[in-house]
Amino acid sequence: MLTFQYTWMLWGLLGLAVPILLHLIQRELFRPVRFPSIRFILKGKLPFQKRKVPRDLLLLAMRMLLFAALILALARPEWQPREAALAAGEAGAERIVFLVDLSASMGGWNSREEARETVETLLEERPGAEFGLVLSSDRMVESLAPTPDHDRLRELLDEAVPETVAGNHGDGLREALSLLGGEDTERSLMVVSDLQASAWETGRLPEVPHSIRLEWLKVGAGRSANAAVVRVRSYPRGEDERHVQAELRNFGAEAVERTVTLHAGNRSWEKEVTLPPDRVTEVSFDVSAPDASRGRLSLDEDAFDADNHYYFWMGRPPALQVLVLAPVAEEPAKAEELFFVERALTARGETLWLQFDLEAMEPAGAGADWSGYRAVLLLGAIRHLDDAGWAALDAYLENGGVVIVTPGEGPGRTTGILRERGLLDLEHLGTARADRRGPTTLALDWINPDSPLGGVFGDEAARSLQMVSLYRYLRLDVRDDDAEDWLRSSEDDPLLVYRGVGRGGLFFSAFPFETGWSDLPLTGGFLPLVRELIAGDLPADHGIVRENTGFSVARASEQLGISSDDPFWDQVDPREPGVHAEGGAPIEVNLSRRESVLETAAPVDLARSMRPRTDAGESVAALAPGGRGRDRDSSRPLWHWFALAAAGFFLLEMLIAAAGDRSAGGLTKGNPTATSSQAEA
Repeated sequence: MLTFQYTWMLWGLLGLAVPILLHLIQRELFRPVRFPSIRFILKGKLPFQKRKVPRDLLLLAMRMLLFAALILALARPEWQPREAALAAGEAGAERIVFLVDLSASMGGWNSREEARETVETLLEERPGAEFGLVLSSDRMVESLAPTPDHDRLRELLDEAVPETVAGNHGDGLREALSLLGGEDTERSLMVVSDLQASAWETGRLPEVPHSIRLEWLKVGAGRSANAAVVRVRSYPRGEDERHVQAELRNFGAEAVERTVTLHAGNRSWEKEVTLPPDRVTEVSFDVSAPDASRGRLSLDEDAFDADNHYYFWMGRPPALQVLVLAPVAEEPAKAEELFFVERALTARGETLWLQFDLEAMEPAGAGADWSGYRAVLLLGAIRHLDDAGWAALDAYLENGGVVIVTPGEGPGRTTGILRERGLLDLEHLGTARADRRGPTTLALDWINPDSPLGGVFGDEAARSLQMVSLYRYLRLDVRDDDAEDWLRSSEDDPLLVYRGVGRGGLFFSAFPFETGWSDLPLTGGFLPLVRELIAGDLPADHGIVRENTGFSVARASEQLGISSDDPFWDQVDPREPGVHAEGGAPIEVNLSRRESVLETAAPVDLARSMRPRTDAGESVAALAPGGRGRDRDSSRPLWHWFALAAAGFFLLEMLIAAAGDRSAGGLTKGNPTATSSQAEA
């Protein structure tokens, strides 16, 4: 039995009328003949004959056969044995499963409505077929097994609404294949989607057997323009002031004018912007919003509204956790140093954007895991660490931690331990002392301009730090080539030494933060100095967790340190955009901007990537989108024979046309009879 994979291509046979029309309207060409004298030429009339039948019937037949062979080859004919066709017909009715895309991009460009109309049309065309349904977004939303009763399918489709998540249809496709069942009937999988490129990445989709017909029903034809808010960050700008920086992207090919609106608390601010094609444009707002911790930046509505809104945190970031180890029990003088450190790091104020939470303890009770701390301060505690403390210190530095060490009793022993442990090669040379009753003075005189402190302490701030009086400090010989001096004294002695260890860093101060060694803890430079050593290049929006809709609560809970069983998660819907905060740790949830791109996947590439690998001799029809992919033993492709026939007809047509041109002398025969006007002349 002769069948065609693309029966709609057979409509092209109507084009066979074109050669006939061309032959019928072909005009006769006349060749003028010049005479030296027309005296003996009699008047005559040109014969007029209306041609009602085409000429050169052989040439016409070759052209019609050529076009017919090409059309039939494109329709992919194949021969199926009659027994196999009858067996398929007796096995049961056709079974079809729709996979309808419900990812976020289907909410724009009228895609959902087009999908509904497409499915309804197919239901009406095949009233006797069994239809099933799978609704898919980033998961399998709902499924309906194939049934001849189509009312339930229509009901589910009417209730289906695109979700605010990026598409990932692996689970949905697997569910659809399981609904199609075995090979006892003709099976088809019809994917109804806008084919948004990021949701249909080749290589991530399950294989579809050749025995299942795979069709792609693309919707959302109006995907020609889109703009989105792709990123928003908020930073402090003075007391109660916020600087909001946003990035807008125009995904289309033409420039557009849009209105940007910032919402914070009960207030809003607007700006008009021009977005060049296929580019990112930055826009910023400087606003006063003292009571607002949550913000939303929006573009005016367009064909896809889900990516026009971005929710972000405007409040303070979560406090940094700091561990302070001080052997107060064995060295009571360390109580003063601990006091000044706690006062500096626990200070609160509108101008102090970064905040710290301190946990102070004896070195012996430090535990074996310091990974939750931004920095660890060892105030004379090096000599008092036990084996668990050293293991925790080594792991902490290796994983990127910051450690600040100050000397305690027995400074020579402290530097020796650092050298033995391979942390910092220092030699203690004694103690420099200032004579308070004499002219000898010691001061903090030099700040390394290439260090982060050089950027913090500039101009007035540098002068305030350089006015610090030093009463005594350790004279150090820094032998480590990898070490850097960040501060030096007026005697050109290193006061603060830094060395990178693992992915972290170690600071060693030549003096403790006590008033018996310097007046630094009493000056305005102490607070920014300690804060800078701890925070370093930490961004102002640190600690804010940013997730795409559909995120894993288990992963986010681990990142925030909040148990997944905590009641906080009952208030968070991972599939809806918004801002949530728990204990100062905010979560920004927004739609993945992968859904914003206008690029779509090619059905032929998807079909090839989803079909199992075949032998070189297998029919190309098995890989074609919409092809039935029958077994090679039960069906034989015939399209290549029609292609060869088309080539043969083309050669014959050229030979016949060339022979006709030679017999006519390069022109069609004409009547050289002179016209009456020529005769009279």
